[in-house]
Amino acid sequence: MGGDIITISIGGDEAVDIASDSVAIGAFHAMDRGVLTVQAAGNGGPAAATVSRIAPWILLLLIDGLLLKSALPGNAVNPFKLNGSNFPLIFGKAASIICDEHEHTARFCYDECLDPDLVKGKIVLCTHYPGIYGAHSSSALGTILMSSETENSASQVVSIPASVLPVQDIAVIQAYINSTKMPRANILKSESTRDFEAPVVAPFSSRGPNKIIPDILKHDISTPGVGILASYSLAASPTVDPLDKRSVR
Repeated sequence: MGGDIITISIGGDEAVDIASDSVAIGAFHAMDRGVLTVQAAGNGGPAAATVSRIAPWILLLLIDGLLLKSALPGNAVNPFKLNGSNFPLIFGKAASIICDEHEHTARFCYDECLDPDLVKGKIVLCTHYPGIYGAHSSSALGTILMSSETENSASQVVSIPASVLPVQDIAVIQAYINSTKMPRANILKSESTRDFEAPVVAPFSSRGPNKIIPDILKHDISTPGVGILASYSLAASPTVDPLDKRSVR
């Protein structure tokens, strides 16, 4: 048995000369036998000249975003609708008596850091996306999460009511919490709309030009890689949260 295409996602921090690039050499021998090598451009973006392969016989793919994005300021696929107009809001740092010696772990809402008695019936603000797992395991009503550049490039499917916001919006919410004795918030169910500016290149995708051999243009093509509209398994959860027991019908 054989194959016609090799697909790989082996990248590096930057491209190297073809003569010393083991992947390029291997792909050349594959090409000599009629097999095409297809590779992702890498995750070095958004800086220029960050593509990880420059060999002309490797088809280099650049990742872009697709046509549908959240209509709300938050960047999450939130299928939950809370019953009410607003709810108590608490910062993760203030909801932990276990991890208070390490302030960043409380801010991040790391698993087993949040006190269930302090977050029950409340929306908890976490300055790290994986804080959703700590919020879920501590029975928080919902959570507002800070996204990294990578997480903000695509809508994340969430396992509890949640909104994912960039750092500047998180700073606004923190200022609001500090300005009042009884901060309150709500998390609305997601809506979708057509984004006429899409598709756009994902922020983390490596870019050209080819700084070693400028006459060889890289990347070769752009392809959907984030925010892809796809089906979910009927036998598994739509998220990676171990506490999420839902399945798609």
